[in-house]
Amino acid sequence: MHLPLDKDKYYSPEAHSSLPRVDLRFAENHTAIVTDTIRDIKALKPPAATEAPLPHIDLMALQAQMTDAEHNFQDTRERYGVGVTQLAQNVFDAMSKTMPCRWDGQDILCYTVRIKSPYQAANCSGPNSSELDRVKKVLDLERFKMEKDNKRHS
Repeated sequence: MHLPLDKDKYYSPEAHSSLPRVDLRFAENHTAIVTDTIRDIKALKPPAATEAPLPHIDLMALQAQMTDAEHNFQDTRERYGVGVTQLAQNVFDAMSKTMPCRWDGQDILCYTVRIKSPYQAANCSGPNSSELDRVKKVLDLERFKMEKDNKRHS
């Protein structure tokens, strides 16, 4: 790969200081280069007159795409419990399909209801009795479905 000899034809941070800095790691059709490892850059030959110009990169659209990717990654990461059993993760996945859930250590929080290990209705606690009853009902149903599936696959 060679760089054009004309320094105005490629991006330099000084020339474009008003543009937002963009992390290209997740950009499609682009290659990120770790610049810390580059020791020297030499032009092998002047650019040919027939070379196509570089395509325009919409930095704002790229920034929006990066922001969406970061939010999606964060949402996905928050759905997985750290140090929990497969059963706990299965219960969380099933419960989160019908109600908002999040992890708090190894406990599952649905609304204001806390579900502790071994993730059964008897292990639920919360201040609001209507939410507690709903979570217990959904939890019992999901556990029943899981046990039924386990028996069918055994």
